[in-house]
Amino acid sequence: MLALATLGRQIRSGGRLHALVAVAAAGLLLLPGLWLVHGFARSGAAGVPSAEPARAVQRAGETVRSTLKDVELAQRGYLLTGDPADLKTYTMARARLDAGVARLTGAAAAAPEWATIARRIRSLAADEAAALDHAIGLYQSGRTDAARTMAVRGDDQRTGDAIDAELGALRADASASTENARRQAAIPALAAPAGLAIGGALLLGYLALTRRRARRAADAPLPGYTSLDQTLGLLPGILRHPDGRIIAWGPGAERLYGYPAAEAIGEISHVLLRTTFPVPLAEIQAALRRDGQWRGELVHRRRDGTTIAVVTSWTLRPAGRHGPDLVVEMCNDVTALWQAEVAVRASEERLRAATAAAGVGLVLVNRAHRYRFANEAYADILDLPSPDIVGQRVADVLTPMYADQIRPRLERAFEGERVVYELVKPAVPGRQGERHYTVTYELSRIATDEPVVVVVITEITGRVAAMRALEDRERTLQLALEASELGIWRCEAAQTGAAPDWDARCKAIFGFPPDQPVTVESWKNAVPAEHWDSVEAALHRALSPDDPQDDCACDYPVVHRDGTRRWVAAVGRAFFQPDPGAPSGRRVVRIIGTMRDVTRARQEAQERQRNNELLQTILTTAPGLIYAKDQTGRYLVANPPVLALFGKTLADIQGRTDRQIFGASAEAEALMQADRRVMAAGNAEVMEELFGEDDGQPRVWLSTKTPLRCIDGSIAGTVGVSLEITERKRFESRLQLMVHELNHRVKNTLATVQAIAANSLRDADGPTRRTFESRLLALAAAHDVLTRESWTGASMDEVVASALAPFGGAAGGRFRVAGPPVRLVPRAALALSMGLHELATNAAKYGALMGEAGTVTMRWLVCDGCFRLDWSEQGGPAVLPPARRGFGTRLVERGIARDLGGTAVLSFEPGGVCCVIRAPLESIASSAQILRLPNVGGRANGR
Repeated sequence: MLALATLGRQIRSGGRLHALVAVAAAGLLLLPGLWLVHGFARSGAAGVPSAEPARAVQRAGETVRSTLKDVELAQRGYLLTGDPADLKTYTMARARLDAGVARLTGAAAAAPEWATIARRIRSLAADEAAALDHAIGLYQSGRTDAARTMAVRGDDQRTGDAIDAELGALRADASASTENARRQAAIPALAAPAGLAIGGALLLGYLALTRRRARRAADAPLPGYTSLDQTLGLLPGILRHPDGRIIAWGPGAERLYGYPAAEAIGEISHVLLRTTFPVPLAEIQAALRRDGQWRGELVHRRRDGTTIAVVTSWTLRPAGRHGPDLVVEMCNDVTALWQAEVAVRASEERLRAATAAAGVGLVLVNRAHRYRFANEAYADILDLPSPDIVGQRVADVLTPMYADQIRPRLERAFEGERVVYELVKPAVPGRQGERHYTVTYELSRIATDEPVVVVVITEITGRVAAMRALEDRERTLQLALEASELGIWRCEAAQTGAAPDWDARCKAIFGFPPDQPVTVESWKNAVPAEHWDSVEAALHRALSPDDPQDDCACDYPVVHRDGTRRWVAAVGRAFFQPDPGAPSGRRVVRIIGTMRDVTRARQEAQERQRNNELLQTILTTAPGLIYAKDQTGRYLVANPPVLALFGKTLADIQGRTDRQIFGASAEAEALMQADRRVMAAGNAEVMEELFGEDDGQPRVWLSTKTPLRCIDGSIAGTVGVSLEITERKRFESRLQLMVHELNHRVKNTLATVQAIAANSLRDADGPTRRTFESRLLALAAAHDVLTRESWTGASMDEVVASALAPFGGAAGGRFRVAGPPVRLVPRAALALSMGLHELATNAAKYGALMGEAGTVTMRWLVCDGCFRLDWSEQGGPAVLPPARRGFGTRLVERGIARDLGGTAVLSFEPGGVCCVIRAPLESIASSAQILRLPNVGGRANGR
């Protein structure tokens, strides 16, 4: 049409000859156009290839990718929790993946040109599925760590990226195929206009040649720029160089982007608009140079900073004779549509995640109480035979609980009430434990005319378990606080002037009533003034943002309301939050701490300190050796005398045994053997030990060792005290020598007396001589008993046995003897020995021992600090009181009474003579503290 209009102007402006020439030329030039129309129409009739197979393969591949993500998510859930429900979700997602792979195979069969891409996607999905199954197998066989390590290696991410790359190539091929199909389909429709346009173009060219050749007006630097600039003034477009530098910016672009032309011209367009490209800019520019145009969606930033989405078309105008290449960029604002699509995609993703997530059930129910939507998790949670329940009535699906439970809740939800309750599934032995769910009914509208109730079932088993564990921890914490008698205090304002919040235990420590609020003033009044400054300083330091020490600890006394003084141990920690405006960059928000009454602990510590000081004083000042060893014989404690004896410091001997200190000597071995014996017996033992030398002679020590016991009674070592008795042992040796010499001389004296008596009484009658000799022999026997005991005393049994031996003794049956063990001092032993000899002699001559049937009973006892001995004769001749008191009677009644410090009463009863001897126990018995020491080298060898 433009060519014909130009032809008309030529006819009107020129002569007839020019008109004829122009018509002829027009006819000749239109012939090629008509030929092109015929050719295009004929080629278009051949049909257009379809791109639908490519799109089918693309959709199947995207389904495989999405399902593979679901399989990976379910596998990780099972590996983390071991929950059978997660394993079931994994199995179902795995089945959907196999079905998706089968659909991809079918779609590829209908599109052979994309079979290679489909095969690679199937191979990648199969390899990843096999790896996921292998990890599940490792977990179920007990190799948990190996399974989880395999799951986090990132192979699934690499596989996903590879599948995404294949899908990208598939989408590109499908888009290219679709574009080619669209272009080929448009050829027949554009054939006629194109032919005419070609003819018109040829005609216009001819007419241009016929213009006046004399016209020499120079062409503009940018041909067609003025008309294009006018077009840009109407539409939101840009004229720029290929590098992006703007050369034309019309009102339409100014309205769209907000930049005036003065600010835009000369700037790089994608820099000015902060453009986000769907692909790298270099790829777009290459496509523009190759195809001459490019279409796509871009995201720009307006001058006010808001985001705008546009559909843009870039057209490359090649350089003419008088100018460079130019790019015409036309845009259409699709921000609203883009935002809507973003929201829809986000909503779809959320719905997909919600419906695919294990343990979350989702259904939509309309007013007819029919399911509009239901996911598989809903069916799994409620143990439905099939998840395909859309369109069914709720009453038919959940018949047992519909009337009493579900229908009332649905009706309340349709009235606008949000209904929430907890569902508990009992445990199934051997399969799963008890499960807890939260069920929510909420009214929503998915369409204007149809409100629905959205029912969401969310598993909260883990939350319930966590809450129970939290409750257990809180109970444990409360028990710990009660057991440790700790009180909790806090100050939310985190300032020393703010009112603190104390619990009941803190208030009880100070004597405050439980319902009385605590203020800083009441707190300060309870603390002695000389200690409050230290308390306040500790708080200030913890609360200071500039001080890195956020903890505080302080022990201070308080005056209880009852007037008693107590000690409190308080600790606290301040908590801060970032504050860019503060000099230190942080701001205190609260301080929390604990408080404990340590009065008793402080008193016990002071008592321990006093005891330690006392023990240290004893260890330092005691003349003897004091030491403690562990079970292996290593020294734990040793006082200065021990160190002086060893010639070493405490550091030298602590942790070392006697063998390590002195070598493998006989003395060291004897010391360690004695320690082991005491620990094995578990009782204290007194012993003599040899250690060291004095003028070449061994030093003797009297040691008392006892087991060192722990609190539970177990033996941990030994504790010993040793006193040196070297001089005493030497004195005892000399004394023993003197005693032996005295015994020898006494025996010699007695023998001399006996010889003198025998000589002197040669002419005396026989009874007198024998009586004197027997008495002398009794005295000698008593001396023998004392000599055997080193004159330290004699036992009552030995004295009785010695005195009665000449008369047959107790074994002969004539004497009945009984009494407790009593150790007699030498004087009492001699007196009783002589007295018993006189009584036995009198019984043999005049009393019960004259005949064969007579017996003597002798018993002694100790009662209330008094010793008593009873002598009674039975079965002898009748007894008459003597006419006079002889020597024997006087010896018993006076000598024994004098030597024993008591009384001796003889009575001549008709049935037999009786004698009762009484004496204070302390005057006849050896002191319990006087013990006979064992000989050195006897039972215990060593120190």
